[in-house]
Amino acid sequence: MTVVTLVTQIVTFGYFGELIGLVSMSIEAMLGVPQAYSNWQKKSVQGLSLSMIGMWFLGDFAKTVYFIMEVFFK
Repeated sequence: MTVVTLVTQIVTFGYFGELIGLVSMSIEAMLGVPQAYSNWQKKSVQGLSLSMIGMWFLGDFAKTVYFIMEVFFK
């Protein structure tokens, strides 16, 4: 897998890493959809964990800070 990644990185002029990041962020962004759909079907948020929402917020906040630091302090 390392060799495949290295060769693909060279052939795509470095955009392979960006593609992997885009795919992983897209998957991570969709993780809440099944919970939202379940809540919508039940017309209730009973059983929704406040700690899950808090950790989700903190994770997204940390990623936002990282991206801002990456852009402005590179």
